[in-house]
Amino acid sequence: MAGQGSQTVDLQCENDCKICNKEVGNKEKALNCDICMRWIHAECVKMDSKMYVALKKVNAAVEGIKWLCETCEKGFGKIRMDVLKIIEGQTRLEEKQVKLESKVDNCTLELVEMRKEMVEMKKGLKKMTLGHRRKW
Repeated sequence: MAGQGSQTVDLQCENDCKICNKEVGNKEKALNCDICMRWIHAECVKMDSKMYVALKKVNAAVEGIKWLCETCEKGFGKIRMDVLKIIEGQTRLEEKQVKLESKVDNCTLELVEMRKEMVEMKKGLKKMTLGHRRKW
């Protein structure tokens, strides 16, 4: 239905390799991109058998391991850099917060000491006032 509207339809099957467009069979060595969810033959990304087996072992053993196709990796690269900058900024803020908390703690201790001194001064003034009244 070419010519009807400006929309394009991706006719590629979700089980087709994103690179060679051939079907990815159940027993073939293939990777699934964690962003676009497309399959890619290991050989299409020039991944040797040793690397493929190692990646599968790590993926089975460690939760959270992600694999991205080249297209998604390029797009995700900027986001990753932005996240790293945010993490660095957060770390700096947390370090400043620790320093400020320490200063607040020191100020609190100083205020407690000052209060004790003022209570003692007040007692001294009362004694002086009482002693001064007795003389009159």
